[in-house]
Amino acid sequence: MKIKTPKNKGIFLSKGNMKLPKTIAIWSLPAIKTCPGANGCQNVCYARKAEIQYNHVVPQCRENNLRLSKAGNFDKMMIEAITKSKRTIVRVHESGDFYNQTYLNSWIRIAKAMPNIRFYAYTKSLMLDFSKMPDNFRIIVDAEILQRGELPSDGFFHCQGDCKACNYCYDDGFKVVKVSFTVH
Repeated sequence: MKIKTPKNKGIFLSKGNMKLPKTIAIWSLPAIKTCPGANGCQNVCYARKAEIQYNHVVPQCRENNLRLSKAGNFDKMMIEAITKSKRTIVRVHESGDFYNQTYLNSWIRIAKAMPNIRFYAYTKSLMLDFSKMPDNFRIIVDAEILQRGELPSDGFFHCQGDCKACNYCYDDGFKVVKVSFTVH
């Protein structure tokens, strides 16, 4: 995976990854420290592994994004960045999570301002109020991490780890879903 350092200190959206097609814009924050709902997954956090593997670039981009997410003009900056990216699907948080209600509310406003863009995010921040999410924003309750060979609980879709073939997480047909993942 080749990661380029952003030329400026503005919003950094990546374009796809090893699992997602380049047609998807990805917004990331620092792993673990922006995950208030994490409960044990810190030990198997794949996003943290990327921060360690690409320690000369990835942590700096994510820290810069965190700083910008707290700025008074975050909504405006993000709308401009998504528009400039020309992507129609945005994955919010390849790493990180909704760290407080104010930040979540920013994403609600951003999605409402961009009704032709599909947004989706995995979250464990279930203590926050997601009731005002617009129809173009799909929340995936990332609530179950399985060891190899374990079966998911009833009501969970089990991720097979092939986003390019599956599309389940950013399919328009679902609003809020529960997904289980096998440790990788």
